Amino acid sequence: MTAVPNFSRLLTLGDIKPPPPPPTLDYPGVITKFEKGANKNSTPYIRFWANITGWPENYDDEEVMSRVNIAGRSLRYDFWDTDSARHHVVKFLGECGVPASTPYGDEAFALAVGAPVLILTSHYMKKPRHVSQEPETLLQASGLIGLAQTGA
Repeated sequence: MTAVPNFSRLLTLGDIKPPPPPPTLDYPGVITKFEKGANKNSTPYIRFWANITGWPENYDDEEVMSRVNIAGRSLRYDFWDTDSARHHVVKFLGECGVPASTPYGDEAFALAVGAPVLILTSHYMKKPRHVSQEPETLLQASGLIGLAQTGA
């Protein structure tokens, strides 16, 4: 039996680069959980977490798809929970199939968990923690659209 050579020893630290960020597309996903919180100004929000379940059906860039592992990536999206913005949460819950008769609150938010969604994405630059590091381009959710009402 012949030993397989270990080519990883030929790599130098300068050869190792971070993977490219996933492209900004509208990814299919599923709501996995929610949490409530407030920002530093004490404005309340409802945060929904969604896992990407795969590539969009109409995306066919095989090179990118082979280099970027997208399935299971978890992204979050926050809705403001104020009197003037609450209607956005209610619209999203309706898109997720939550009955309009459900009382607003944790019960309604929990009913959205497991709902299929379309995750709208954009890129953002993550600031380095140290001056010797380069900024990193990451994917973030820029919107969520529930798909339970459309049957998608």
